[in-house]
Amino acid sequence: MFPFPDIPNANPALRSQFDAQVGLLAQLSQRNCDLFERLSALNLQMARQAIDDAIDTGRELAACTDPFQMSATAVHRLQPAGEHFRSYQQELFNVLANTQMQQMQQMQPAQPTQTVREAASGFSHPGRPPGDTGPR
Repeated sequence: MFPFPDIPNANPALRSQFDAQVGLLAQLSQRNCDLFERLSALNLQMARQAIDDAIDTGRELAACTDPFQMSATAVHRLQPAGEHFRSYQQELFNVLANTQMQQMQQMQPAQPTQTVREAASGFSHPGRPPGDTGPR
């Protein structure tokens, strides 16, 4: 995966384990960067929408001539802001759920190629002739 200088006395099993660990860390780092990118884009979108809502609310409040009209206008502008926040929450939940689902799929252990009983049957037991696998 990631080449590193050959060490003359390197154990091949140790090297393969090291390669696997480095690969796992690289994969986790990439996923974290992708998640951070998606969350940053979502937060930036929410911030822009909040600023636009605040500007629109300010313009409507500045256009009010009656003080009682200002409170009605302010309450009226709460509904779009609440809908935008609800949309943000839903998108945030979707991003986090998709990330968790991807992690769960990646973390599932590989299916073993043989069972423990099959692996143990290959060993000879003391006091038994080779090939005798019957119960005692």
